[in-house]
Amino acid sequence: MVTSSTPFPVSDATSTPNNARQSLQKAFNTTMPNMNLYNSNNLGYYPFDELLGQLSGHSGLFSQATFQNLVSSLTRLVRDQRLKGTVLIYTPTGTADFETATLGLKAMQGVEVISLAPIVENHLATLVERGQLSTGGTTPLFSPKLGFILFLTERLGASVYWDTSTIDTFQLAQGGWSFNPQDVKTLATRLGEMLENEPLQSTIEQAPTDRRYDEKITFLVSSLVSNLEHRNRELSGAVSSLQTLNTQLVEQERLATIGQMSSTIAHEIRNPLGLIDLYASLVETQLTNLNLEALDPMVMKNLGQIRSSILHMESILSELTQYARPLELALQPINLKTFVEEVCDYYLPQFEANGITLTVEHTLNTAALPEVMWQEYQGDVTRLRQALINLLKNALEASLSAQEKEMANGIPSKPRSVTVGLSYRKDDRGLFLKVKDEGCGIAFDKREKLFTPYYSNKANGTGLGLAHVQKIMQAHHGGKATLLWSEPTKGSTFALVFPRHLTN
Repeated sequence: MVTSSTPFPVSDATSTPNNARQSLQKAFNTTMPNMNLYNSNNLGYYPFDELLGQLSGHSGLFSQATFQNLVSSLTRLVRDQRLKGTVLIYTPTGTADFETATLGLKAMQGVEVISLAPIVENHLATLVERGQLSTGGTTPLFSPKLGFILFLTERLGASVYWDTSTIDTFQLAQGGWSFNPQDVKTLATRLGEMLENEPLQSTIEQAPTDRRYDEKITFLVSSLVSNLEHRNRELSGAVSSLQTLNTQLVEQERLATIGQMSSTIAHEIRNPLGLIDLYASLVETQLTNLNLEALDPMVMKNLGQIRSSILHMESILSELTQYARPLELALQPINLKTFVEEVCDYYLPQFEANGITLTVEHTLNTAALPEVMWQEYQGDVTRLRQALINLLKNALEASLSAQEKEMANGIPSKPRSVTVGLSYRKDDRGLFLKVKDEGCGIAFDKREKLFTPYYSNKANGTGLGLAHVQKIMQAHHGGKATLLWSEPTKGSTFALVFPRHLTN
């Protein structure tokens, strides 16, 4: 909730209600004459948010389910006790469940349920007509994602409010409630005056108010709601864990099915592919033995292309079968720093042959990182070598592709480099082996699928390279491969992430 001051503690709101109410009355009287000063830029202070916070007997961060349960319970109480009066409700976009909870009251005799959304819209239109608010602006009375319900019935006065601004990030909503009938009536009265709606003001004025207020009931309800919130958070965590496990299980089953199918297809293709290669080789040998002077050179070249294509298809089939097999790791202590340098030395000739610079730059903050974390990492050297070489190969191809595009557009090609190294900061959740290239970058809409099996940005790619890298890293204590950064025309940075808590 956006407010300009801290709400009163529970003791202030309950033990000294008259003093609190007098302070609010003074603040409100100061605010109301300045209503004509509202404009589209005055978004840092919301008077009704302030009133709700000050008059709530209990407030804090709670899950949306807790507020929904509280509203539903109050609604059932009104319905079951057949209480008469008025219920005011305002729900921001995306929280229609709160308004659904009050549908049962609309059919009750003696209960008037008023949805405030149309009244708020009319008030906005009035402010725009007066020139006090720009077109398309939001109400200056309360924050855009504030929702609230006010119960003004005989023997029950209650207010519940919630602000869903934080839900997207933390799955929690700032809010609170009050069971002080006089405070609830004050809230409703002030709301009617702020909205400048005479029929609403008249309805609120005639709404019944129970002057009795039992602080013990407020304390009891607040304790029950706190327990409910604890259970809701436990349930939310359990549901989240189950969803994650279910997603992983579905993905594993899907990959297992694809792997089994790939192995079968690869086996069936290899037999005729071997025969094609055999007959192409025989034809090539026979033509060579004939030594025909008039033999068109293109014939031999085409035969070479056939055999080259067969080898390419064979490599694709090998990738398919390799990805389909379950990984069996041979774990042993690895000095990751030495490992990276050795793999880069091994692959360096490929870069030199293509005029691309390969640089190893470690940025390990050893002051915050025990050396044992990278000196004795438990891993499979062969598998990790495959993963790193795959990233190096992709970085080399990305650099060459960028050069080719420059040449095709008549732009002088600039020297390019690929930087590899281990990185660690105190706040990182593991060791990062980064591979940074200066290629063309990766389009934003393609990044999400990069590690998906059989998805490739390359014309002749199988889409298994990065998927296999991900599979290798996940097998290593739940590590992962990820794209850290990418920008069009500037390049990309991929990383192999080694979990910190398992490198000790």
